Amino acid sequence: MTKLAARVGFMVLVFLAIIASGAGAAQLKIAVVDINTVITQADAGKALNNNLARYVENLRAELTAKQQVIDDLRQSLEEVGEDEENARSAEIARLEAELQEAATKAQQDVDNLTEEYRRILLEDIGKVLALIAEEDGYHLIIDAAVTYYYANLVDITWEVIRKYNDLYEQALQQSLQNPQP
Repeated sequence: MTKLAARVGFMVLVFLAIIASGAGAAQLKIAVVDINTVITQADAGKALNNNLARYVENLRAELTAKQQVIDDLRQSLEEVGEDEENARSAEIARLEAELQEAATKAQQDVDNLTEEYRRILLEDIGKVLALIAEEDGYHLIIDAAVTYYYANLVDITWEVIRKYNDLYEQALQQSLQNPQP
C-alpha cells in the first residue's frame, strides 16, 4: 500500500469515526472526484494532450526520415561494388545505432513531458478542488480511484471540470490581453 493510499485511508477512517460518533455529523461534507476524468475531459487536459500528440508526431516524422535514409542506403547496396558495399554497410550500421539512440531518447522525452503535463494538471486540479471546497463547504474531497464505493450524489467530477474550464478560459483570455514578450 502506498503512503498516499495509507494517508487517504487513515483520513477516511477518521472522518467515518466522527460520523459514527455523531459528533459533527450534520456539518461534515464529503465529495468524490474522478481525477482521471478531470484530466482527460477538462479543456486544459485536452490542450496538453494535443500538444503532446503534436510533439510525438514531430518525433515520429524525424525518426521516419532517419529510417528512410537507412532504407535508401540498403537499396543502393545492390548497385555498387564490393568496396563501396562495405563502406555503405558500415554507414548503415552507424545510422541504425544512431536511430536506436534517437528512438530511446525520444521515448524518454515523451515520458518526461507526459509526467510534466500530469504534474501541471494535478497542481491545477488541486487548486480547483480547494476553491470548490471553500465555496461549497467540503471538509474532504476524495479521488474516486481510491474509493471503493460512493453514491453518485457525492460525485463532483463534472462540477470540477466546469470550474476548471471556466478558470482555464479566464487564464487564456488574460494571456491574450497581456501577452508575455
